Amino acid sequence: MLFPLDFSTQNWPSAVFAVSVGIFLLWGLIASWRPRFPNAAPKLLKKNLPIVGSLGFFTRRRDFCNDGASNSKTGNYSFSIGRYNVVGVSGLQGRKVFYESKELNMTDGYAALLTGTPDFNVTENGVKFDAWFSKKLIKHLKKATFEKSLPFLIDDVASAMDRISAICGARGGMFDPFDEMNRIVYHLTMRTIGVREIADSPDLLEKSLRLIETIDKGSSPVRILFPWFPTFKHIKRSVAGIQFYLMVSRIIEDRRKTGRQEDDIVQQLMDEGESTFRIVSFLIMALLAALLNSGINAAWVLCYLALNPQWQAQVRGQIDKALSKHPTGSPQDPIETLRRMTLDEWEAEFPLINLCLQESIRLQTVGTAFRKNVGGRDLKLEGTGEVIPKGGFVAYPIDDVHMNADIYTEPLKFDPGRYMAGREEDKKVPLGFVGWGYGRHACCKF
Repeated sequence: MLFPLDFSTQNWPSAVFAVSVGIFLLWGLIASWRPRFPNAAPKLLKKNLPIVGSLGFFTRRRDFCNDGASNSKTGNYSFSIGRYNVVGVSGLQGRKVFYESKELNMTDGYAALLTGTPDFNVTENGVKFDAWFSKKLIKHLKKATFEKSLPFLIDDVASAMDRISAICGARGGMFDPFDEMNRIVYHLTMRTIGVREIADSPDLLEKSLRLIETIDKGSSPVRILFPWFPTFKHIKRSVAGIQFYLMVSRIIEDRRKTGRQEDDIVQQLMDEGESTFRIVSFLIMALLAALLNSGINAAWVLCYLALNPQWQAQVRGQIDKALSKHPTGSPQDPIETLRRMTLDEWEAEFPLINLCLQESIRLQTVGTAFRKNVGGRDLKLEGTGEVIPKGGFVAYPIDDVHMNADIYTEPLKFDPGRYMAGREEDKKVPLGFVGWGYGRHACCKF
């Protein structure tokens, strides 16, 4: 359409009409782009722009959430991210609703507001992916699975330590803990709940790790604001997803064609008649969870121990004590001692390492957790008169509890002793620690 540029007296009515129609159409686009908040929703933040919503959520998230909560009588507030309506919650009541409400779905929340893939939670054979994934994870991650995998896991870590020793020798005693711990955790996850052929092949393991890392890094604010927009990161993630699918599907097809059986969870899923798409999706979800949580937090444990000699000495002492309790007749071979320990002994002998990991999770699990209201109705926020809209999203800033000075003494300090008997700061209030998940979304901690 060509708009008149000559604003002479005979043309200005046409110009005014064209501009008016344009404004009307733009207003209609904005109105249809995002549903209105119900009247009972928490107060809408002032800096909520048309179409894009609250950009401060991306640029200064901690301050954004803190300001929203502090300027609200209830601690709850409303804002938009692109076409999505979001309610921010805080405090104990906000945590209870967030973690305990059956109407709030974790997978749908993260798919839209973290990865920019709102259609990820697909239904197959009448079952949504997240429900299927949880069911299969619980079914196959039994104690027997870990007992069977333990000797291989120890060998995998021993090989990794040899590699790290070689790296340190070439770099003057230095290595990147985040790169190496990510690689170790990825290998152990692939060994435990993945594909045996990949876990046994250094080449396939490295290739698959790079693909999963590309998938992990494929989200961007632009994609969240405009899910239909093909960003460069999204294209790279899609290509990596296809390549990972082809890698695993070739192995699955070879097993089916030759009748070869392997003792891994992928084989169990195949025997249960699951589709290749579901099996690969299961692997991607499990591997991403390991990289996003276990690998990063394990690396931070090493960093914190390097900076805190007193805790490092206590952890070393606990390891030495465990080794002395399970002698093999060869004090020069601690790896052999560890190989002979049972799973129960592994879980019982190193409580300090567990506390260090918990403290690392508290310090590093920051940012925002997400849910989507899939209950088909507005969800009440008890005691406030406010609601989470039907089909809307919920955001909870983890700092609200993990960095709360009323719960944790010197919250920025690395102090695993805060969880020990006599202190137990995480038990001062309900849901005082949410690093393992909670309620309907508890972490399996594999």
